[in-house]
Amino acid sequence: MSAFSTIQISALADLPKALLEASSVTNSRVLPLQDKAKKEWDHIRVEIWEDSGRLIIFPASSASQGRIDAAGVQIVCTELARRIDALSSSDIGDDAYTEEVMKEVASLVSAVRGSLPHRLAYPVRIFDSFGHQQ
Repeated sequence: MSAFSTIQISALADLPKALLEASSVTNSRVLPLQDKAKKEWDHIRVEIWEDSGRLIIFPASSASQGRIDAAGVQIVCTELARRIDALSSSDIGDDAYTEEVMKEVASLVSAVRGSLPHRLAYPVRIFDSFGHQQ
């Protein structure tokens, strides 16, 4: 069995429910596996990979540049990947493309901030696909 759990959703409207499930999996499965691996961590990292429609949630350490996670959970959203793909296939210019993608990312950040910090007992840090903290 993989140390990463996957929650598959087809629509962005299902994201709140998926975040609720992800917080449950993180608390009940991911954090105990991380503690068992004896890898120190101090926050939950959420990475948004909009081009593949994924939000990846895992324990991380402020003291380490590299990944130290022993387990995690990812939410994969078909609609998000399709929307980003449609934008990249469209004839809009680079600036308009970037603006639209950033709107999508901002919406995801808002959903995560409205859900995970209230259900996890650790700080949550959100990063975009370029590694910028949101």
